[in-house]
Amino acid sequence: IWRQMTHTTAKASASHYLSTLLSFVILACMILGTCAKNERGYECALCHAVSNEMQDQLAKSANSTEIIELARRPSADLGKSQKESGRGIRYVDSEMRVIDALQASCAAMRYYRLIEVLGMKQVVKLSDVLESGNLKHVDERGSNKLRERCDELVESLERKFVKVVKASQTLSSTCYGSKSSPCGVRPGRCPSGTRSVDGSG
Repeated sequence: IWRQMTHTTAKASASHYLSTLLSFVILACMILGTCAKNERGYECALCHAVSNEMQDQLAKSANSTEIIELARRPSADLGKSQKESGRGIRYVDSEMRVIDALQASCAAMRYYRLIEVLGMKQVVKLSDVLESGNLKHVDERGSNKLRERCDELVESLERKFVKVVKASQTLSSTCYGSKSSPCGVRPGRCPSGTRSVDGSG
């Protein structure tokens, strides 16, 4: 009986620790994260989730040796190598790789869930939600629309993602840059009337 009680207590303590840890991380993100009005929270959280997932997707093709054969453009061939002339380009250097990674990231949104804790929205992997025991914070209605909203987000930010990848910049920087960006102009402390809505830290 004592052994069973000890096992049960240890299991409960581990679950409480994971739950407390997730709450602490989210609270830290609130203090240090991006500020945006609440109605933009969904889009900002989704943008960060896509950026994180895209990093994993790009890593899968980082060592690809595939060469993409392109249509020949004679007028642009003078003084250029075959790759530069447009007749062939490495997949790892192509825009196609970025677009493929974006599409794969949206497809992976079925493994993510939208949660809201302490007034802050985050899009996180379902496995992390299950591990932390925070299913009660899942917004099922919002989670069911993640794939659809991801497609819309990617369509509007595709060119920006391509530029960021080519410049080897942080992928999450795509979420910032202007007032119309998913997370606003830039990360910063929250002024009066706004709240932290992403997990950028």
